[in-house]
Amino acid sequence: MFFADNWNQEKSEHTQTGSPLLLMISSSAVRSLEMAREAKLALGNDCVIAKLFAKHMKLDKQQEYMSKHICHIATGTPERLLQLIQKFNYLSTSLKLVILDWQRKDAKQRTIIEISENKKPMSILLRDYIIPFVLSCQAKLFLL
Repeated sequence: MFFADNWNQEKSEHTQTGSPLLLMISSSAVRSLEMAREAKLALGNDCVIAKLFAKHMKLDKQQEYMSKHICHIATGTPERLLQLIQKFNYLSTSLKLVILDWQRKDAKQRTIIEISENKKPMSILLRDYIIPFVLSCQAKLFLL
């Protein structure tokens, strides 16, 4: 991963609560957990990872956690990430990389955008937040 080259420096300099350096968007809570484990293996066990999906914590509790902790990585589902961004202005300049788990298929052979409950939030997330953020050169987008 090209991001891993600077990871230790970025991680040690990251002091902002409420916004990760790396945001991973996946189709489900289970896949988000898989991606979190893979990220820890690749980037180190000392990474703080926020798990942002509906099955883990209520929205207000997730926002409270994010506002009080420095998180290096956040992983979540489109719906929950969209809620956090819309309600709490979750994106910030500390975000360096967005990884979108675009090609991974679930048990029914559907990608993230083909799953009915993800279509609308994923479209809004990309159109209104992620793509403008990336185009402003504040972060890079990586399709996995």
